[in-house]
Amino acid sequence: MLELSSFATWLLSPLSMAWLLGMGAWMSWRRRQRLARGLAIVAISVLWIGSTPVAGRLLGAPLENRYESLAVVNAPHGDVIVLLGGSVIGARPPRRPNLTLGGSADRIWQAAALYRAGKAPWLVVAAGERTPAQGREPEAYAIVRMLSVLGVPPERILIDDQSRNTRENAMQALPLVERLHARRVLLVTSALHMPRAVQTLESVWAGKGLAITPIPSDLSGDAADNFTMSSFVPSVDALRFVTQALKEYAGLVALAIM
Repeated sequence: MLELSSFATWLLSPLSMAWLLGMGAWMSWRRRQRLARGLAIVAISVLWIGSTPVAGRLLGAPLENRYESLAVVNAPHGDVIVLLGGSVIGARPPRRPNLTLGGSADRIWQAAALYRAGKAPWLVVAAGERTPAQGREPEAYAIVRMLSVLGVPPERILIDDQSRNTRENAMQALPLVERLHARRVLLVTSALHMPRAVQTLESVWAGKGLAITPIPSDLSGDAADNFTMSSFVPSVDALRFVTQALKEYAGLVALAIM
C-alpha cells in the first residue's frame, strides 16, 4: 500500500506528467505527428505552469489558510503537543555527522516554543522512516535532539519512530496520547499539510474524546502578495511546492472516498 501511495504521488508531479506526455509524443511521432505535436505542447505547458509561483500560490492558499496561524503567546493550552515528522534527515556518520534540516523544520521550533511557553506539559513526536537507510539516525531521534537544544527536556517527550505516513502517525501516536490521559491536543505540522492531518487524526481518533487544535507552521509566504512578472517564471522551488500541494489535495480526496 505504501509503495502504491508513493507511485501515485510521483504521478501527481508536473514533472512526471510532462515526462509521460513527452514519452507519448516521442512514441507517436512517426505515425501520428499531429497527436505528437499536441502531446508535446501539453507536456511543455504542464511543466511550465506547474513550475510557476503563481500556480503554487493558487493551489496552496486554500490549504494554508484553512486554519489560522497563531503566535505562540496566543495559542490555547493543551495537555500534549503532537509533532508530525517529515522535517529533518538524521545524521549518517562519518560522511554526514550532523542532521540535515528540511524545508519543514519550522515545525520543530514551533513545538518547542509552545512547550517553553507552558502551552502543554508533554510532547509526542510521530516521525518514522519511510525509507530507512543503514547507519542513518531515525528522524524521530534527530527531532528529539533538536527539541532538546531548543529547551524541551527529553523526559517530557514520547516517541513514535515507526509510522511512515500521516495515517500511521495518527495510529501510532494515539496510544502515547492516551498513556498521558490527554484530552486536548495541540497538533503541529506544516500549514499545507494541516487540513489532511486534522481530517486523518479525527478519523483515526473518532470516539476517543480527543479535541484537536491545529497550530500550523512552515507557511510558504504571504498569500496577499501582489502578482509580479516573477510569479510566472518557473523555478525548482515552485515545482516542488506545486507537487506537494497536489499530493495534499489527492490525500483529501482519498480521505473523502474512504
